[in-house]
Amino acid sequence: MFPLESDGSSAKEQGEYMLNLHELTQPLTAIKGFAQLALASCCQESQCRDDLRRILEQVSRMERIIRSQQSSTIDPTSPGSKTAGPLSSGKEGNAGEGV
Repeated sequence: MFPLESDGSSAKEQGEYMLNLHELTQPLTAIKGFAQLALASCCQESQCRDDLRRILEQVSRMERIIRSQQSSTIDPTSPGSKTAGPLSSGKEGNAGEGV
């Protein structure tokens, strides 16, 4: 039996959850890198620029959600904890960071 955390889940379950969150960052990093490379090689007037910017905006959004979940799992009193939740804040931040 694993010790229970303050929210009733075991340390093992929380560790597995954190591992899954980490695993999500790897494909996002690849998507972000390929989109940035493609954006750099697109001509200025191309429709693909808008599409690639949208991809980068959504990757940034997913990265923020993952970071929020990671910090709320580590610190249950953080703003992203179950009482506030990462999606309940209504703040999306500056999309397309680094573009």
